[in-house]
Amino acid sequence: MKLCKDELVREVARVCEVSLKDAKTILEAMLDSMVSALQRGERIELRTFGTFYPRKRSARPGRNPRTGAPVDVGPKTVPRFKPAQDLLNVVNRETTAGGVTGPYTISEFPAIEDSGRQSEGEAAAGA
Repeated sequence: MKLCKDELVREVARVCEVSLKDAKTILEAMLDSMVSALQRGERIELRTFGTFYPRKRSARPGRNPRTGAPVDVGPKTVPRFKPAQDLLNVVNRETTAGGVTGPYTISEFPAIEDSGRQSEGEAAAGA
């Protein structure tokens, strides 16, 4: 089973109580912002979820899978994702019978305030 973009749009519309058109605009704006940040070489840190970051790969020799002929693979940048420990804990939560329980929602993640970290706004305000 997989979750596709249309299902994410429907879920955003349901949770945020907005139209499908508005939910699609919200999701696309978020994804476009993330792609732009990765293109600029920036990290995207979503606390309690994970971090997206660009990783540079150097040039290397390769092989054409059809012919087996050697080819030069040029340098490139690839996006990477490292899940946060909170996400790993929720995804890997198990029942006493050994099976995985679920589904879980983002509201089940520990709150940032509970972890002793301050948001940027709170830190700037001296809270």
